[in-house]
Amino acid sequence: MSREKHSISEVKSVVERAMHVFGCKKKKDLAKLFGILPQDMTGRVKRGTIINLIEKEAYKRNVNFNYILTGEGDKGQEQDKESVPTTEIDLEEKVKQLEARIIILERLLSQSKSNPGRRWYDDVIGKKSR
Repeated sequence: MSREKHSISEVKSVVERAMHVFGCKKKKDLAKLFGILPQDMTGRVKRGTIINLIEKEAYKRNVNFNYILTGEGDKGQEQDKESVPTTEIDLEEKVKQLEARIIILERLLSQSKSNPGRRWYDDVIGKKSR
């Protein structure tokens, strides 16, 4: 996936992979996991903002967010944060994971520019802007 805004079909693919990885059979189960209403989830999918919640849950569960985002790589656990990649394959996987994180951060920053009263980190820390 590129660093541009994701299409609805790309976001839906990410949601499907997240459901599989998180063990959710229905989208309403995924919404319940995130603590949101199914209608809210539908809106977030259309806007592409559901990916933020998926990323947070992936890191809570220590699963490979890059797999959920791109469908590439191992869908299991990520490497221990303290371990140092030793092979070229490990390094390539780490680069993919970092690129996925950059995409999310760029999306958060671009969203904050469109709403000047909103701080870019509000979604991250769960607080409403003043």
